[in-house]
Amino acid sequence: MERSFQYAFCLPPGGGRALTLGLGLGETYPSSFLAGVAAMRFRGATATDLILVAGLISQAHRDVALAFGLTAENCPRHPSFCTPAWVERGMACGETYFILERDSVAVGCVACRLAETGVAALNRLSVLESERRRGHGGLLVAHCLDHAKAAGARSVRIGVIERHVALRDWYRQRGFEEGPIERFPHLPFAVQSMFHRLGATVVIGEKGGPAQEPPFVVRRP
Repeated sequence: MERSFQYAFCLPPGGGRALTLGLGLGETYPSSFLAGVAAMRFRGATATDLILVAGLISQAHRDVALAFGLTAENCPRHPSFCTPAWVERGMACGETYFILERDSVAVGCVACRLAETGVAALNRLSVLESERRRGHGGLLVAHCLDHAKAAGARSVRIGVIERHVALRDWYRQRGFEEGPIERFPHLPFAVQSMFHRLGATVVIGEKGGPAQEPPFVVRRP
């Protein structure tokens, strides 16, 4: 069943106070970070969004493909080569895609797949390059965690390029812990597994500003 989530960011007079979003994980943003943001909305992707979602994913991951020398020949399954058929197959296999819109324009997306083992998967986190450093990636991650937690998952797993140190650090700041490093015959790089235990609360600190991703503090229950 499709769900739509509206997050209206109304700043208090004078600003300076952190505002709480409507997320079950208890995220907060400083008002300075939200200055100028009119409205953000999550919506579940449907079959009519296949081209839109594939475009978001492929565009968002092109810089990673260039940085690590990934091509359609040596890594044909990299997200930078995503097609509508990929998204359609993922949906058919149980992946739920969420699209993040700012002022009714799609700026990013993320996929969440639930499993009977209680470990959900966060896949294809994507934010358009022109929309980065505005906190959109953090919102997408938090939304996926919130969705998985509401569905009864105990933890959420991701896999990142092991050599992509900056991305690993970014996820660690959002409460993910590193697991084993895995190798797959169809990939030209090692994969770092990371897990987020859903008992944690993620809080975005006051140091964040419009020009950078705000720091996250993880509080264990």
